[in-house]
Amino acid sequence: MTNDLTFFQTVISDIVFRGELGSAGPLISARPLKKPQRHTVPLGSSAIFHQSRRAGFDCEGWWVCEGVPPSAGIFLPGFSRGDVLRLSRRFGLPVDPDGPPPFRHFLKSAAFDGLTSWVASHPKKAANWSHCHTEFDWYAEALRQISQAA
Repeated sequence: MTNDLTFFQTVISDIVFRGELGSAGPLISARPLKKPQRHTVPLGSSAIFHQSRRAGFDCEGWWVCEGVPPSAGIFLPGFSRGDVLRLSRRFGLPVDPDGPPPFRHFLKSAAFDGLTSWVASHPKKAANWSHCHTEFDWYAEALRQISQAA
């Protein structure tokens, strides 16, 4: 993992996906293995959508986007349906939802388990980041999961 705010990492179809904390709370970032550019969107309010150029997107295919209607986000070049489902399960990202993505999907993901472990391992740092802007209280949810495991 690259920094001390990274709580989860996986590679799917030559793209490194990381769960990390930022000013918008928990984020998913993506960086192709052989390219320097990195893109992020907030977790908990994002989903995976299949988009077309007609919808105003630069490339047709799968995207991780925030909100409904989706705004531009992370393009997933060459992703198969299986790749999409792996990414969906690991980060709790719903696929093509009809309404706003509920954060509860994220709370049932491997990425959230990683965030919970990170909170348990870095309690002071987690408390400092707990006030960042987000649509749900990820910090309270992580503490709840930690207390249930104890």
